[in-house]
Amino acid sequence: MEKSVIEKQPKIPEFFGDYKLTSSRGEARRLVQQGGVYINNERVSSIDASLSLNDIVDNKIAIRIGKKKHYHIVIK
Repeated sequence: MEKSVIEKQPKIPEFFGDYKLTSSRGEARRLVQQGGVYINNERVSSIDASLSLNDIVDNKIAIRIGKKKHYHIVIK
């Protein structure tokens, strides 16, 4: 993934829906509201939360959705 995508600071439900991490933006919003989304092992508590350059650790962003879905987004 290009760094420019993260520089735009997309909201988490939009990002998840656009990049098919969830089936829709609505599902992503519901998961955030229920406390099932983690960015770099920190729970996301607001549907208005955005991804930012501060979330990049070692050129990656670790995303966990629920118990079983784990993603490592590699930033170039």
